[in-house]
Order: sequence, then structure tokens, then C-alpha cells
Amino acid sequence: MNTTSKNFDEQIAELDKKIEQFKAQRKAIIQQEKQAKLKAKNKRIMEIGTIIEEEVGVIHDMEAFRNYVKQYSYNIQKTQMDILDAYVNENNYNG
Repeated sequence: MNTTSKNFDEQIAELDKKIEQFKAQRKAIIQQEKQAKLKAKNKRIMEIGTIIEEEVGVIHDMEAFRNYVKQYSYNIQKTQMDILDAYVNENNYNG
């Protein structure tokens, strides 16, 4: 193998190594994002549970409570969307 071929092979090997490093970094960032989203979701769940228990006490019949939430889920979602729309309009958010 001549010097030029070896030089090209070394450059390719170096680039392959960098590619693997970037793949590892990408994987780590994706994992961090998943963890951050899970943490935020868990925080929301805890806050919602806290509010429910403060307002109605401990729920003993989860199935009845689930049915109750299903019954009013459209109204809850609509209220939340109205709040979000008002926030967007107040802050001139264009996405």
C-alpha cells in the first residue's frame, strides 16, 4: 500500500470514528429528551392527582372516577384549549 492510499484509509477510519461518536452523542441526547419529557409528564400527573385529592379527597373507586372523567373530558379539553388560545392571542404567538 502506498503512502497516499494509507493516508486516505486513515482519513476514512478517522471519519468513521467520528461518525460513531456522533451517533453515540445523538443517542444520548435523544435519551435525555425522553427522560425530560417523562419527568415533565410525571410532574403533571402528580400535580393533577394533588388537585383532585385536595378537592374531592381520596378516590376509592377508580373505575367510577375514570367514567366520570370520560364523561366530562370534552369540556375539560375545551377549557384547556380556550386557555391556550387566549394565551397565544395575548402573546401574539405565531408558532
